[in-house]
Amino acid sequence: IAELKKSGMQVIENVDMAPFQKIVSAEIAKTFGEKNGAALLQAIENTK
Repeated sequence: IAELKKSGMQVIENVDMAPFQKIVSAEIAKTFGEKNGAALLQAIENTK
């Protein structure tokens, strides 16, 4: 990363992942649920 910064690239090191996770999680849940079943998806969610 230091080399990239040195060459002038802007590097964002502390990324707020929440907005990305919000956008992606619904689509992943839909696809995973269709493939593996809603019960498995719910079981995974319940472990959080």
